[in-house]
Amino acid sequence: MAGALEAELRSIAKRVVADLGSDLNTTITYSANSKGSYNVSTGTQAITTTTYSNIRVAIEFIQSEEEEGREVRKAKLHLTPDLINSHQPTFDDEIILSYAGGSQTAQIVDVITKGGDQPYLYTIQVRF
Repeated sequence: MAGALEAELRSIAKRVVADLGSDLNTTITYSANSKGSYNVSTGTQAITTTTYSNIRVAIEFIQSEEEEGREVRKAKLHLTPDLINSHQPTFDDEIILSYAGGSQTAQIVDVITKGGDQPYLYTIQVRF
């Protein structure tokens, strides 16, 4: 029973994200940064970046405030694992928001995973 419920939740989440994402004129470019080996002699960490472009996701612009003399905006992005090849989002990843004719690089500040061992939805809060 639990497997059937998880499959249904995954299917519903995928439909909702696709429907809301297609209705908005906002896309993201998601860069998943994976850490590799550490080179002791040079003191560098190898990082592999996989980029997923032109992704339409459900997005909520939730806050705009002044911080240290400049405007800081916050948003929540809702995306399904299939959009980023089942990558678990991390704070090391990068997101570029494209909307209103421009682009903004966003910093991930929070990740909420729905679905436990088999995630069906990521809610990612960003600031930009």
